[in-house]
Amino acid sequence: MNRFSNNDDIIGKMRAQFRAEGRPLWGRCRFHLEESGKLRAWWGYENCDADGAFVGDAEETERMKYARHKRLSQPPWERYLVTGPSPLER
Repeated sequence: MNRFSNNDDIIGKMRAQFRAEGRPLWGRCRFHLEESGKLRAWWGYENCDADGAFVGDAEETERMKYARHKRLSQPPWERYLVTGPSPLER
């Protein structure tokens, strides 16, 4: 079982709480857990309608998600390797 399988439920509950408090709904969210244990959240309001539903290009979003997954699934030492001929060979 995927340990992140209930993410959509959690996000849905957060959005419902925002709606109940009368806050503007966000279309995207990003979380960052700092070394100190503090959790930071960024709310994205761009490319969403008044209900907070994302209205952007679905194909572009899928390309971005795939590229991010591919990048993050690489070992850390491979993420920053430069491919192609070295500057000395040019």
